[in-house]
Amino acid sequence: MPLVERALQVLERRGVQPQLGLLKSTMLQLDSAFSERAYGASSFSDFVEKLKRADKVQVSGQGGRYIIEQKSSSQPERPALKPEDLLPPLRDVLENHRLELEPGCLVEDLAAWFKEEQPKFDTTAYGFQEFVEFLNYAQDKLVVRLEPHEDQGNMMVSLGAEFYPPAVPPAPVAEAIPEEVEEDEPQPYVEGQPTIFEPNPPPAKAKRAPARKRAPKPQGAAGAGSRRPRRKKPDHP
Repeated sequence: MPLVERALQVLERRGVQPQLGLLKSTMLQLDSAFSERAYGASSFSDFVEKLKRADKVQVSGQGGRYIIEQKSSSQPERPALKPEDLLPPLRDVLENHRLELEPGCLVEDLAAWFKEEQPKFDTTAYGFQEFVEFLNYAQDKLVVRLEPHEDQGNMMVSLGAEFYPPAVPPAPVAEAIPEEVEEDEPQPYVEGQPTIFEPNPPPAKAKRAPARKRAPKPQGAAGAGSRRPRRKKPDHP
């Protein structure tokens, strides 16, 4: 019954109607050693009939197109296994063998590492018929990258784009503010002061004191600059 339940879960996740022949082929994919004769049934339809009488499954349909569904029970349903739940353990294996995966390795080698390091995870229980089918799903999620191997005809697997994130663009550089250049102002020439052109100048010439202006003479009634009149000599007889 656990094998039947797993096969029904796989068909449900694929969105496929669980018909009689499809259920048997899915069970064989999950366990190639399955045989209905081991359970005392002459055919697979007889095997399903036994499950129906044991109240293990519910069968509907007619004309050879029977639909098999799991019998609802009062027990709490187990959480459905989701394909994305396999990605975290796969990432752990990829990290552990990062050096081997840089140039690429065979799918069979990665499958052996996954089985050894993650024994609790069975890819067939998550709806994948083969490990390479699971890797195809992981490739769609950018976790791995698959390429055909030319020499041996096998598939090579390497790390996907998820392990090579794009580089962070550099932060924009602030535009530098140009420094103000102080211009040398021409210095006034001072007579007698040394310069680069005339390190030993002649001594400065003494400056003459400015001439004083004379105050104007006060003007009299006859006006300024008039001469005093001469006295006339008296006439003697």
